[in-house]
Amino acid sequence: MWLVNDPIEVNAHGGYCHAIKAYALAEAYGRLDISILEGKMNECIRIVIDGQQAGGSFDYSYNKGEVNDKGQTKQDLSLAGWNYQALKAAKIARCEEAGLTFAINRGVKWLKKQAASNTFNYETFDNKPKGVAGKGSRSMRAVGTLCLQMFGEGDTPEIKDELKAISKIDFSQLSAKNPPRESLYSWYYATQAMFNAGGDFWAPWSNRFQRVLSALQHEEGYWEDKSRKPNKGNPIGEVGGRVYGTTLCALQLTVFYRYSPSSKGGIGGRAQEAAKERAHLFEEEGLDLLE
Repeated sequence: MWLVNDPIEVNAHGGYCHAIKAYALAEAYGRLDISILEGKMNECIRIVIDGQQAGGSFDYSYNKGEVNDKGQTKQDLSLAGWNYQALKAAKIARCEEAGLTFAINRGVKWLKKQAASNTFNYETFDNKPKGVAGKGSRSMRAVGTLCLQMFGEGDTPEIKDELKAISKIDFSQLSAKNPPRESLYSWYYATQAMFNAGGDFWAPWSNRFQRVLSALQHEEGYWEDKSRKPNKGNPIGEVGGRVYGTTLCALQLTVFYRYSPSSKGGIGGRAQEAAKERAHLFEEEGLDLLE
């Protein structure tokens, strides 16, 4: 209800807040099937669809055409990743906003174009891949890989090298003693990517990431990402840092439940059926689903 009543602010922290809020509302509606959630989800997803650039990516505050002093448009994969997750969750929740499928297809095309260069980068200009093949950011290759998997493109040849890099290079840095910078952020994406890939990708990652997160958890139950790069313009604060860290770790540890084995790459699995079952049980008990 807090998310439903919270005013929409597309510029808050460059649009991250809105994208994550849209994602949360879409997942909530997909599980609970409550009309008040549907209305707010649609409102938020509409902004995501309309804020997508023609090339298929996103920029801060849903900037679609503003150019820099070099006459270039910018794309931000970190921000795009949350918007892509929101679009996928909305699709699974059977959101009927016009242009949703088109936005997903446009996102797939953009991600494949970046992956074809063997690298995912934090930012690009004019939608052109940059950098040396295979030298993309650790966190960004996890973002790009997971998003393509979620869009049903887990078997696409473009991400084979990225999956190998996550399973070998990033796996070697999956450590509680010396975690890489922004570790919880990159592990949030990488854990889901490895789970979706399954088999020899998932087995060793599953064994290690659970031990690492256990070692990093504070005795009071929270996590905090001490490897996170300080940002003077956007200080997260001690409490915010704990909420941030705990959320990312909790979502990793529930990857077994958030993804159905029969629908890896999709969110929620039997979301609609489960929602109906829950509604029936709540009716029998005379409970309000919002309580």
